[in-house]
Amino acid sequence: MKLLKYPLAHDEQNNIIKAVDGSKGVNYHCLQCGAPMILRKSERRLKRPHFGHKGMTSNCTPESVLHLAFKSSLFNKIQKAINEKKSILMKWQCDFCLDSHNGDLLKKVVDAKMEYDTGNFKPDIALFDIDERLFSVLEIVVTHSPDEGAKTFYNQNDVIVIEFHVKSEEELDQLNRPILEPAKVSICLHPKCDNCGERVSKKYINIISVECWYCKATMKAAFLTASDGANLGGPAEFSDNEIALSRKYGVILDNKYSNTMGKSYLANVCPQCERFIGEFYLGHECYAYPDQKCYNVSKIESGFFCHHCGSLSPVIGRSGEQVLNMESKLETGQKLMPDQIPHNKPMTAPSRSKPILLWVIAIVITLASVVFQRLTGPTYPIAGTSEIDGRKISYELLTSHETSSDARMNLYVPDPAITGEMRWKRFKSYDQLIIESLARTGDSLSFAIPAQPPAGKVIYQVSLIDSEGNKHDLTEEPVIIRFKGAVPSIALIPHIIFMFAGMLYATRAGLEALVNGNKLFGLALWTTILLAAGGLIFGPIVQKYAFGEFWTGWPFGHDLTDTKTMAVVLFWILSIWRFKKSHSGRIWILIAAIVTLAIYLIPHSVLGSELDYTKAQP
Repeated sequence: MKLLKYPLAHDEQNNIIKAVDGSKGVNYHCLQCGAPMILRKSERRLKRPHFGHKGMTSNCTPESVLHLAFKSSLFNKIQKAINEKKSILMKWQCDFCLDSHNGDLLKKVVDAKMEYDTGNFKPDIALFDIDERLFSVLEIVVTHSPDEGAKTFYNQNDVIVIEFHVKSEEELDQLNRPILEPAKVSICLHPKCDNCGERVSKKYINIISVECWYCKATMKAAFLTASDGANLGGPAEFSDNEIALSRKYGVILDNKYSNTMGKSYLANVCPQCERFIGEFYLGHECYAYPDQKCYNVSKIESGFFCHHCGSLSPVIGRSGEQVLNMESKLETGQKLMPDQIPHNKPMTAPSRSKPILLWVIAIVITLASVVFQRLTGPTYPIAGTSEIDGRKISYELLTSHETSSDARMNLYVPDPAITGEMRWKRFKSYDQLIIESLARTGDSLSFAIPAQPPAGKVIYQVSLIDSEGNKHDLTEEPVIIRFKGAVPSIALIPHIIFMFAGMLYATRAGLEALVNGNKLFGLALWTTILLAAGGLIFGPIVQKYAFGEFWTGWPFGHDLTDTKTMAVVLFWILSIWRFKKSHSGRIWILIAAIVTLAIYLIPHSVLGSELDYTKAQP
């Protein structure tokens, strides 16, 4: 015969002990039959700890023990509270109105009895009022719910039935919490519907901040929901009192004609562009996911709604206005749970410090990307040190130079025994490698790369030769230098300013999209204008001065700088278009900002304009 596993037992002081908390060497006995029990608890915890009878018994089951343990523990808690004249708070989900209620289990209760015989049924715990009348019964459900006949009897005699569903010994822990949570309570604290007689649910006005579909400005809007979140409609369904309350909290309501509906109705109106939010937009954006689509959500009780027949009962909210006075057997009045207290404080204006912080973050990101691009780009000089004959020799090799002169470079090498040479040829040419000795002038060795036409490149490598004739290359790989024409400041400075500002605004727009700000359209528009001006207007002008061509990117060439600039501007134009067309266009702005940053981090002049000497005239 399989041994039954019991999760609970009495210790020597008749305390209820869980098997997981039990200790070896202590005498335990059964809660129900009183027979001795053994604690089976492995140190390795291979099996769940449990108690077992020492001998055979036919009267006990783990379920009956669990039932008795919860019942006796709850009864002791109730007796103690009655003796000390304290309340026992409880919270439950109502099956009648679908709301969550709070109440005092012991309101009007002066006595409690366990296994009280009503003449027809024996409830687990019976509670009595000051007139010694049966007030409520508590049923502990482990395997079977109370008999339907018992429920009918209690209902006919105006006795409240409270059920606690217990599935494991862990349920005993809820008896130590400040608020009990029974599974079912046969009473609703809300009034009955005047129309159908069923219990009603609370109705709320939701005041939200939402983005205007047209101008993207932040506006306030209002709509109705039931306590379970069901959508009850927009301003067209408001009572006079709900209209007044909405306007009190800053919502602009006005009658607007809808081409979709073919009629005029009361709607939420944007104060900036005077467009209105239709029922479809509100339903799409806020009814289903108010915490995700909207922000600054405030809820104000405005009456009741009947789930059964759909009728609405007006009642004014709690902000100094009249409130329906409702008395009930278990209602605690002042002891409401925090999540049930309506949040009817006026919504605060957006903090001014938030935009400043976002600008600071945008500036930091932009400057960091500029520094990164500068340090990693192919036009940045290659610097380093080389150790020869015990001396460290620093060098800086040019990768970009103007066409007006040879690219001259000096190395500080005070040791006259150290000489050097330079090997060079035109890049992308059939030239033979030219070897030239470095010229010494005092403590320096110098060399010069012959000037080339715009976009012409030279590949070169510099070596130092020590006193024993050993050759030391300064760099592992040859260096490429590109020549460019002089660019006047009147073209170069606006190009730099516009590109930097465009990157800054792109980053700021991305941050605005990330925090659901209301300045997205303006930031995105300025980003596009600045990038287009810097990259597509002044960029080609700079390109013409520097390399002799206005545009060498796609589709006329392979200049990555030109191509990536055009791609970024086109992506921003697409993002603005999608932003205007789609309710979820905010994500396009965020993607555009990320794409801009990613492209901007590609070093400037990579795959830039270059002269192919194999095709050009010698």
